[in-house]
Amino acid sequence: VRVEAEDRLRESEARYRGIVDSQESLIFRCDLDGNLRFLNEAGKRKYGVEDTPVDEINYLSFVHPDDAPHHLKDMADELAFTFPFCYDETQDVAKAYKAACTPDFFLFNNERTLVYRGQLDDSRPDNGKPVNGRDLRAAIDAVLFGRPVGADQRPSIGCNIKWKPGNE
Repeated sequence: VRVEAEDRLRESEARYRGIVDSQESLIFRCDLDGNLRFLNEAGKRKYGVEDTPVDEINYLSFVHPDDAPHHLKDMADELAFTFPFCYDETQDVAKAYKAACTPDFFLFNNERTLVYRGQLDDSRPDNGKPVNGRDLRAAIDAVLFGRPVGADQRPSIGCNIKWKPGNE
């Protein structure tokens, strides 16, 4: 019985590897510190790490340096932001609002009641739709003009939040 179970496990593992390694999409698994534990062949090709042992790769090495928090002020100055923003270093705010991805928009009325949580608009990378802020703008306009915010609130789609150890 044990030999049969081991054979089935090997067959299952081989099928899984065949499926994962034949994908053209990036598939990876990492620990909470960003150290890779698995990277499929498509990922290895994309990032040019075919000859690097997976356990020597940290996914943070693939994050663009300009996306680091210390660049936020420079970005705000360059883009002439006229609104306040913050960096949630402890992630307490993200946890309190059960934020799921970035960007995740939360709009409150003058009574500090959450009236909108959703997407900016229908644009997505490579879908050809313009970034116009339509959904969030409609919710803001409703609040400003004393109208109820529509119930059709589509969730944001973006990068998942990289929780710090202990915050997950």
